[in-house]
Amino acid sequence: MTDPKTDRPGRNDRCYCGSGMKYKRCCLAKDQEAEREARASLAEEAAKQAAPPLDEDQSNSDAAEPQQPRRPTEQPWKRTSQSNRAVQRFQTPRKGGGG
Repeated sequence: MTDPKTDRPGRNDRCYCGSGMKYKRCCLAKDQEAEREARASLAEEAAKQAAPPLDEDQSNSDAAEPQQPRRPTEQPWKRTSQSNRAVQRFQTPRKGGGG
């Protein structure tokens, strides 16, 4: 990628477009959106170049392969029969105040 530091002003500097506003309130969002779109287009081009073309036989064979079921957990705190609380709460009266 290119150098991330460009000739843009700092966030609190005056905007380069001449509006007199701070850069963060004027053109920062537009510049960030343009950079985001440029990165997305570069990523799409790289993905197209890196991915080899698939034959019809290869693409169908991957989709037909079933997933294996997950094995049950051996962790006692993940059992569904117990409460979700880690510590059991007791119903005891609070101590009285003035005395």
